[in-house]
Amino acid sequence: TPMITSMLMFLMVALSASIQAEQAGTPEQVGETGSVFDGKLKKVSGGFEFTEGPAPDGRGRIWFTDIARSQILRCDEDGSIHTVMERTDGCNGLQFDKDGRLVACQGQKGRVVRIDPATKKITPLVTMYEDSPFITTNDLALDQHGGVYFTDPAYWRNPDSTLDEAVYYSDSGGKVTRILDGFRRPNGILLSPDMKTLYVLPAGQPELMAYSITSPGVLGKGGRLAKLEGGGDGLTCDTLGTLYITQPRSRKILVIDPDGSIIESVDVPEGPSNCTIGGTEFDTLYITARTGLYSIKLNRTGIRTAHGQESKDGSAGDDASD
Repeated sequence: TPMITSMLMFLMVALSASIQAEQAGTPEQVGETGSVFDGKLKKVSGGFEFTEGPAPDGRGRIWFTDIARSQILRCDEDGSIHTVMERTDGCNGLQFDKDGRLVACQGQKGRVVRIDPATKKITPLVTMYEDSPFITTNDLALDQHGGVYFTDPAYWRNPDSTLDEAVYYSDSGGKVTRILDGFRRPNGILLSPDMKTLYVLPAGQPELMAYSITSPGVLGKGGRLAKLEGGGDGLTCDTLGTLYITQPRSRKILVIDPDGSIIESVDVPEGPSNCTIGGTEFDTLYITARTGLYSIKLNRTGIRTAHGQESKDGSAGDDASD
């Protein structure tokens, strides 16, 4: 009958649209709220070995690492890629401080360092805890007090380290406190926009952890915020506190509300390691994924610097040479 024919045609069109959307990397809506994405995923650049640690500077340019090649690179507004630094001793997680200096987890040396983008001078910030070097410093988050939260998983164990895997806080004076332990490979770490919540992604456990911050480096109540089928690696958030979680094994970016509810996801061609929000308007999610750097537009914006104090016209990294 005409009604049955119309229904069949509708189903065929819907199925075709679904397949095309999946092939194009269109966000897969799994919640009832509108999508946070405002476009399709695209590949910015490729040919790397293992990309990680993306961070925006004051202009929204994306700085990231190629751990395998021990490089720090920069993606400019036009998508061009520039090698900023070689022989970084395995720098991984990056973030700019309020003065435009790059703070990095230098994994091979098991320390946290500050790098002057113009001179490339490296200044060690955190090197030891209880007379032992760290295992493999991995990712970090800077607070408004000049302190650094960072993770130290056992991916490549420093033979001189006697420490167990843990999460640490170093205050502005360099005093280091172990604030969390007992995780399997504590990996990604992030502060909420108001800096009142600390998020931790243990790569060896399928969950996202969240803890209230009662004072710098002191945690209050907390625990599992969300169960993550397929686990996670790195994460970022927008100004509304929405979380973007990379899932290497399932090759997805998972979008989660601050209350732990899963909103939606988007497929990535390669296993994503980490992500951040940047671009000239700070409305683009950049994703490091093995050999490539990918991006997708958002209908919301990211935090412009670690402290949210610098405008998009800020000078962070302006003097770095190519």
